[in-house]
Amino acid sequence: VVAKLNATGSTLDFSTYLGGSAIDYGSALTTDSAGNIYITGTTNSTNFPTVAAFRSTPGGRYLFVNDAMARIYGYDTPQEMLDLAGSDVAHRVYADPVDRNALILLLNDKGVASNIETRNLRKDGSVIWIKENARCVRDAGGAISYFEGTVEDISARKAAEAKIRQLATVFDGIAEGILIIDPDLTVRAANPAFEAITGCPTATLIGKVPALIAPE
Repeated sequence: VVAKLNATGSTLDFSTYLGGSAIDYGSALTTDSAGNIYITGTTNSTNFPTVAAFRSTPGGRYLFVNDAMARIYGYDTPQEMLDLAGSDVAHRVYADPVDRNALILLLNDKGVASNIETRNLRKDGSVIWIKENARCVRDAGGAISYFEGTVEDISARKAAEAKIRQLATVFDGIAEGILIIDPDLTVRAANPAFEAITGCPTATLIGKVPALIAPE
């Protein structure tokens, strides 16, 4: 468990578990002037977290991105991402700047934003889908100092969902009757054409073994 207190030690800034499913060893821990925490050690976990993290200003400038963040967006180093995209996050990171503005409005209103999915731009201009979680960090007077959060590349999931939607369109629109059954011959789905051809309402087939394929 890693925990961070404020400068006086009177308030817990955060506390989190850091580790994988196997044995991990922490050998040293330090912080920099910006309050970022760095841990060194070894891990035997294949699923040790490597979260893409960032810190940005309300005005749309990156203050910090880590190695995992730079890799997602196709940059060689975090510094390269800061140099090339960090001065205008809304236009150089978000495919649609409106998405960045909507995120800022949500953070200003609620203080946190969870599982926000948007289209982003990589260094080469290609578009990826990301899921973002962020929160406001405020100063002693309550004003927003910066936002910090994490990003996950969900492009593969979005592509799979699009494929499923495409297949569903074909399933519903094709003229041939289609019946989807389990290995035990139980009906799981039937398309509109099957219902029209056979006259059997789909609702009466789901979960049953139809007579035409029932074993003798």
